Amino acid sequence: MAVVYDGTTVTIDVDGVRTNYADTTGAGFTTTYIGYNPGFPLETFNGTIDNVFLYDMALSGSRLDAIRRGGRGDRAIERA
Repeated sequence: MAVVYDGTTVTIDVDGVRTNYADTTGAGFTTTYIGYNPGFPLETFNGTIDNVFLYDMALSGSRLDAIRRGGRGDRAIERA
């Protein structure tokens, strides 16, 4: 799964297929939570999350595909 925010639009891709998108006009996101929702602090993800990569830029579909195939975000950026 990949969530991409390009400063205007948030897109969610699952296995390379865009499943959701929304235009935003706010100042952007200031906090990222993985496995936790601050609105429901007693409901946390109980499992394993791996291969989490955070970037300070919106990645293209081809770069997301390279990460998905290679499993390493840093190498995927170098090869893309």
